[in-house]
Amino acid sequence: MRHAQSLGNVNHHAYQHIPDHRLTLTPTGIQQAQIASHKLIQILNAPLNSSKSVLNGTVLFFTSPYLRTRQTLRELIHGMNLSESQYQIREDCRLREQDFGQLQEPDSMEFVKQQRLKVGRFWFRPTSGEAGADVYDRVSMFLDSFFRELDSFRHVVGSPGSFTYENVVIVTHGLTMRLFCMRYFRWTVEEFEEVWNPENTEMWVLEKMENDGRYKLIYPKKIWIGKDRDVNMPMNMRTPRSVSGELSQNYIQKLSLNDLDDVETNPLIRDADQELY
Repeated sequence: MRHAQSLGNVNHHAYQHIPDHRLTLTPTGIQQAQIASHKLIQILNAPLNSSKSVLNGTVLFFTSPYLRTRQTLRELIHGMNLSESQYQIREDCRLREQDFGQLQEPDSMEFVKQQRLKVGRFWFRPTSGEAGADVYDRVSMFLDSFFRELDSFRHVVGSPGSFTYENVVIVTHGLTMRLFCMRYFRWTVEEFEEVWNPENTEMWVLEKMENDGRYKLIYPKKIWIGKDRDVNMPMNMRTPRSVSGELSQNYIQKLSLNDLDDVETNPLIRDADQELY
């Protein structure tokens, strides 16, 4: 889940005075998180065919250490009316927002946005900040330890004093959500760039596939991708590719055509090529 609306979402000038990790939720954001708590109960109860307004089961929460994600988590837990025996919380710094560098100057955020559009969200690295590729690396490390956690969980079920959970909820940031899915489903960089950021409190639900052990992205039914945000995410992006990647020949053929076009039309590339000889 992405955090609820924060001050930075409605006022980009806030970054000039408040560190990113200290940006708080707005009153609207608090309401969004409270509404999301009821929706989350419905989603977690769905596999049990239960329509109750209370959670049937337990949940392990992971959260980014940023204030807005922790405030969102607080409203979720209060709204779900969970008892202490129904949940545990883990804070993980690897789930934090992308570091955008120094944004104290009035034009800094706008400059970062323009350059990010030009270079690409995955590759652009702000001065003193992180590229999307850097966030991808730490999300990969989180996933590795997360699945080790799931493996170890199988050996402690029923042990005295152990906390057993049926659900995992991660409260984080929009880019981190997309990169989490990119890493797990093995999206290409081009596929990642096609996926739009989720809205505040939007939930992306992964469910274990029967007789497989892997997870597929089942909710929401429509996740818009593409330049014009008019294409629903295809099924091959909602289920994990094999280790080999399962990329078709079109991937290479399309790449070759694009490279040829660039060489023929871009004078900078032609000039650089001539300087090699």
